[in-house]
Amino acid sequence: MNCQLILYDTDVIVDENILESNCLYYRINTEKLAYQELSNIIDEMIPYCLRPMNISKILFRNLTNTNSQNLTFEELRVSNVSTQELLAWSAPIDLVEKYQVYLNDIDLSLSNELFYNCTPPWFGLQCQYSFAFSEDMAIADVVENEFNIKTSYLESTGILIQQLPCYTHIKCDRGGTFLCLDWREVCNGRIDCIDEGLDEAFCFDMELNECEENEYRCHNGLCIPEEFWENGFGDADCLDRSDEFADVLYPNSCFQDPAFRCEEHSCRTNWHDFPCGDGQCVQKFDECHNGRHLLLIQSISNQGYLSDKCLIAMMCLTQLIKEIRGTVCETLFRNYFIYEFIKHCDPIFQFPIIPVHSNHIRFLYENISLKSDSNLLIIPDYVCYDEQLCDCLNSTFFYENLTCINSSELYLTTSISGHIWIDMILSIESYFRSCINHRIFFNKMNKYENQTLLLYQCNNSSKLISKHRIFDENIDCCMSDDENDKLSCQPTSKHRIKCINESKCLSSLHTHDDCPFTENQLEKKISFSKICDGSDEFLFKDLNGKIHTDESQCNYWPCNNMYSQCDGFWTCPNGKDEENCFQTGCQSETYACISPYNYSLICLSSQRVNDGIDDCLGAMDELRSCRRLYPSEKNPKRFRCQNSSLCLSSMELCNNIRTCPLGEDEDFCDKNRFMCQQISNFNRTIIEDILCRSIDNEKNRIIHFSIHTSSNYPQSETNTINEIIQLKQEKSHIQKHIRSEKISYSLSWYCNRGLTLRLRSEYENNERICMCPPSYYGDLCQYQNERVSLTLGLVRAERRNVYVIVIMLIDEDENINSYNQYEYIASQSCGVKLNRYLLFSKRPKNMSKNYSIRIDAYEKHSITYRGSWHLSIHFLFLPVNRISALLYMPFERTPILYNCFPTCINGECVQYLNKNYLFCRCFSGWSGIQCDIKLNNCQRCSSDSICIGSINDRSICVCPTMKFGPRCLLTSVCPKNACQNNGQCIPADISVSDSHYSCICSDHYYGPKCEYRKGQLDIYLENLNIPSFLSAFFLTISNESEPQLTIMIQKLTLFQRRVTFRISIPYNLVIVELNRKYYLAVIQSIPNLDLSTSINPSQECLSIEILFNSTLMAMSRFQRIKFYHIPCQTNHDLNCFMDKFYLCLCTKDRHANCVEFNYDKNLQCSSKHYCANGAQCLQDHPTCPSAIICLY
Repeated sequence: MNCQLILYDTDVIVDENILESNCLYYRINTEKLAYQELSNIIDEMIPYCLRPMNISKILFRNLTNTNSQNLTFEELRVSNVSTQELLAWSAPIDLVEKYQVYLNDIDLSLSNELFYNCTPPWFGLQCQYSFAFSEDMAIADVVENEFNIKTSYLESTGILIQQLPCYTHIKCDRGGTFLCLDWREVCNGRIDCIDEGLDEAFCFDMELNECEENEYRCHNGLCIPEEFWENGFGDADCLDRSDEFADVLYPNSCFQDPAFRCEEHSCRTNWHDFPCGDGQCVQKFDECHNGRHLLLIQSISNQGYLSDKCLIAMMCLTQLIKEIRGTVCETLFRNYFIYEFIKHCDPIFQFPIIPVHSNHIRFLYENISLKSDSNLLIIPDYVCYDEQLCDCLNSTFFYENLTCINSSELYLTTSISGHIWIDMILSIESYFRSCINHRIFFNKMNKYENQTLLLYQCNNSSKLISKHRIFDENIDCCMSDDENDKLSCQPTSKHRIKCINESKCLSSLHTHDDCPFTENQLEKKISFSKICDGSDEFLFKDLNGKIHTDESQCNYWPCNNMYSQCDGFWTCPNGKDEENCFQTGCQSETYACISPYNYSLICLSSQRVNDGIDDCLGAMDELRSCRRLYPSEKNPKRFRCQNSSLCLSSMELCNNIRTCPLGEDEDFCDKNRFMCQQISNFNRTIIEDILCRSIDNEKNRIIHFSIHTSSNYPQSETNTINEIIQLKQEKSHIQKHIRSEKISYSLSWYCNRGLTLRLRSEYENNERICMCPPSYYGDLCQYQNERVSLTLGLVRAERRNVYVIVIMLIDEDENINSYNQYEYIASQSCGVKLNRYLLFSKRPKNMSKNYSIRIDAYEKHSITYRGSWHLSIHFLFLPVNRISALLYMPFERTPILYNCFPTCINGECVQYLNKNYLFCRCFSGWSGIQCDIKLNNCQRCSSDSICIGSINDRSICVCPTMKFGPRCLLTSVCPKNACQNNGQCIPADISVSDSHYSCICSDHYYGPKCEYRKGQLDIYLENLNIPSFLSAFFLTISNESEPQLTIMIQKLTLFQRRVTFRISIPYNLVIVELNRKYYLAVIQSIPNLDLSTSINPSQECLSIEILFNSTLMAMSRFQRIKFYHIPCQTNHDLNCFMDKFYLCLCTKDRHANCVEFNYDKNLQCSSKHYCANGAQCLQDHPTCPSAIICLY
């Protein structure tokens, strides 16, 4: 962890184009183990900068600092102070590089430059800054402290003090004095700006967007790489979160979370779609942690032409507030004063005075004072709307240029949540969702009507919607015809789920399963331990279309097996699977349970178990029914109440709460206690012990693949075991110092989502100013910024390479608006996802320009150019352009072409790696479309770096190895013997990295310092033909999850009989493939570091097609698996066998023990350029292969 606060961009000039300065970089790095010792990494960088409305107001005021020592550059030089020491003292990076220039050239003009030696917690060019809520000198701790002390509105006094951030680059009347537009409300499917509706003016263009074949189409029309769709790697990549599973909950703690997962997402259209403004999404009027829901409530309390008492009455009737203008609502209802107040309402009036939905749906009340039922007072008599936008509704009458319909015809729902007003609003939003969103739609009707392949026209309406919106649980058409399941398979999206035996395809937005059986389920691999276990959990079809379960046709399945033994449930009719599991005092083939009549021990005959009649307390002799209702529970519900289908867990017994209708869950207890808690195991009565074990033994059931019933192969000669070091599964940035004291609500939100600084000046010693993340700007970070939020997936080519990735936001004239650099050390990770911000150079952005993203890759060591990618920004009208892309690093340099037009003058013509576009890549020091513009400030870059552009009169330099800093003037060196075992040391940019160096390890070692030796597995091939290559499948077995599969490949020579693999993870099972046959090479219950084994024809895992006759092979695979124990029982020399889905071992008991085994994984290389002359290219992992081989 860096313990310095190193400022960037302090060397700025007074210029109206300068929008930010004095930046600190907060890095979030999350790792999850992916392949051997390598992790998938999410790397996120958030620069916190001064982004005020007038930057010179802060930067160029008079500062007073009499507390800090200051030294000239010459004094520092005489004292032999190095640049590394200045960085350690939190000197700004620009100052440190300027001092390095002075040391290099002894430039007398710099000799009197001052360095202020700040005393923590002060930092800055003149020690003028410190953090208001933290004395930490590490930016990660500062950010985490500041966000953790933010107080939720729900914990505050209930008064919203701070103005929440607004998006102000669209003219918008949001309907309230303080309620303003949030960027997430732009293109959210409904008009939030009640004046001109500019928030939805251009959004229909997204309906027409189609994605490439290798992309996933988000529900709002944007595209992400198909590999990012539900990959479980990090957070949602779609702006609208529609690539998440439908049952994924929104992050609830976004008010304390500054990361992409909160800041860079809008709300799903079909679930909790009111944005709180910080990433939290709630149902309309539900509570936001930052209190934004209060502003929504406040917006409907505008008085307009309503009398005071009428407004008070109506607001109280909404039940959204407890008090208004000194009147307590409860008093109005308790004393029936509500009827007196509503007499002051006009005979016909509108409430609220603003639209309740979109910018034209309004509530109208008529003769409200004549109504007697107080519960019905708040229900409007009429709902009014714009007839042109809702052209398929039948009107009742007209009111002030609006068409109105009697509310009784709408069947408004008022009984969902128990809150009438909220239920009405949600019902209205659902009902009027079918209206056309904006009048501008009619101006483009001719353009849209020709798009019949992409759009669907609603019945009895002129409304058009994307065909991707068909059958997505959102009624978009007034006749609900878009939710007709017969149309649901029209969209060709392969990401829809096809229902079996039905012409119905589910959208990825579906929150519940509308298919009794889907193709996805058909292809689902059933866990072997779940088959014939007494509980129906899976459905499947035979070849004749007949539906079966995993519990049918179990005649050839041994009920007493490794997965059914001692789980508390009689899988065998005679209870053999539960014999000798614990002492009960009952004989064999009897079942120990509790009498429901006198609560004594009884030994029930095996014939009376699972016979459909309850003989035991809690129906413990008939466990099938509760297992069927609750198949997989962490706390299994297995105690069934008498004469009831209600099932209870052990924790619900003897807890002083009579849950069963007849109370037997409490009546049998000796003492009122949670009797099944483990702490009371030794104090249980025999009655309690039998009952608790019958319920709790299922928790200890083996549900994941295990090899404890298999013999080790090869046989161990010694009990000495050298275990492989297991690296951590996950690593993320952990907060270390969190302030425990609470501060006031208003103070914790002073800078909204920014960081609060104390500024030392001549006027005030503790003036507060704000450092804002890229998402915000303003003196208080009170404005939401237009931006590009970019997620890049990086897939490496060569394992030992180090790349510099330069990301630039450019306009049509090749002007760079903003940029990022990232050092990609390929050997340190499996896959990398970068989350980066790119900002426009103007506020607001220039809508007349075309912007795009260019990404350049260089080899770090030699700064050799490798290639470039181009990403388009299609919908510039969006406040946040959320873009995701997957980049494959090229194996070789992009070839130079000679047909660019116009001609490249001081550059070379190359083609983008992801598009058929040509462009001029400029030589160092040049820019422009033709590379004809000389960069005047490139002399600022070090001579051994390259200058690729400039921004705000600052050069953009790409540094070689061992150099860092904006100008590449600083040197980073590795400590002596930093990397062990001949590992290669790569110096890091010590100003932003947690470590001063990284290590690239040899093939025999791994670890942060190459300190761990990999395990060695030697496999000898006996009596087998030598193949051109060999694949080894390593399975790591865990009690907590399904086995982890690691594949390794190796090319063999003509007479090679010994194959050596080096692997960094523990493994229990190894299957070797050669010449399309599979052999059992290793079974070891406890992993060894080094192992030698052999394979021969007797170790072959035969195909099920060899072992089964044609009758069995003609069955569906789910029927056929019920016979898989037969090969082990009839072939005593058989060690293993396989089918397309399972690998099966034969156990010591001659039972089959099968595990899902995807042996047919695609091993084709991700790049077409690795192997030459048409050779076949194979790699053992799609993103981080340990080996790549070429076969002829």
